[in-house]
Amino acid sequence: MTEAYQSKCLQSTWTLYKEWVFESLCHHEIASGTTLTLLPMTVVEDRLHRTWGTAFLRTLEIESRQMTIYSSTSKPEATRDHSLYYVPAEVNNATFDGFLHGFDDRNTLYAFQMITEDVHPTTKLGLERLLKRAHPDAPITMIYLILPGSNFSVPRPEQRFEPEFQFYTCEMTCVTAFRFSSDTEQVAEPESDMEDEDDAMEA
Repeated sequence: MTEAYQSKCLQSTWTLYKEWVFESLCHHEIASGTTLTLLPMTVVEDRLHRTWGTAFLRTLEIESRQMTIYSSTSKPEATRDHSLYYVPAEVNNATFDGFLHGFDDRNTLYAFQMITEDVHPTTKLGLERLLKRAHPDAPITMIYLILPGSNFSVPRPEQRFEPEFQFYTCEMTCVTAFRFSSDTEQVAEPESDMEDEDDAMEA
């Protein structure tokens, strides 16, 4: 195994660790009760991009809830308790990492996706699963929880989803103490002494 390959393995391991820690912190923040500052996403060609500034921001107050794991095979009625925060049992869920139901008159479903990168997929299947979990005729607010300063974007969903969905980003400033910056991802490739050792052996 070359040292360059070892360096790439370390980078990959750190990325996975960073994603896991960030997701865990976000789950804890939501379940504990928090106030999120949301910014609507805007359409640019075939993508949804985060907006900058404060002109259109809104806040979302979340009361503390019990976090519970559910299976994708469970009936929709089994995941409509407003006192719970639902997290899918499936590890690889490309579209959302958890959801809860609001106490507003429309029973809005708030879905959350925790992202440490600047781009991420949004699948048709994932959006359809959220529609299934929502109360009948309830709107869905999709919230991407991102790192501060991230220039985040996702592919624009099919237009048939637009009447039911609104898309927002939220910078999770609660995790800045952990310094999830791009600089910490860089793992310097160590200098190799292999050639010097070979020259010494030949001598």
